[in-house]
Amino acid sequence: MIDPPKSVAELEQEKRKREREGGIEGGGSPPPLQEPAFPVNISSGPLAYTYRFHELHIHYGTSDGVGSEHTISGYAFPAEIQIFGFNANLYQNFSEALTKSQGVVGIAIMLQEGEQVDQELRVLTNQLSNIRFGANQWGGMVGIP
Repeated sequence: MIDPPKSVAELEQEKRKREREGGIEGGGSPPPLQEPAFPVNISSGPLAYTYRFHELHIHYGTSDGVGSEHTISGYAFPAEIQIFGFNANLYQNFSEALTKSQGVVGIAIMLQEGEQVDQELRVLTNQLSNIRFGANQWGGMVGIP
């Protein structure tokens, strides 16, 4: 684990902040993509349970270089995708799971610019410059409500 895990209180505080403010969170974050109408599960690897997708966050900078919320060995990445889920084996929803043991999982995916272009990811990254900062405005981002 690169960063120490957040406490339940910190996670709950962040959740309440998002609910209060809505719109864009500061620092290049569009509104989170939330649970789809059909379940998407996260399992296997180091996970002992099946977790149901709850929310996705994308953090990025206004230019190439620094945009990730977290670092690896002090290195910040141009962008970071965070996927959050709740334990579907033990709990009914994210709110219930948030305060429980083994209740939630968070996965961070660091993005680095490279030589090869992933066309599917390019659809998303080409739209990042359309997001407007301030006054909770953002425009036309593909795949994020």
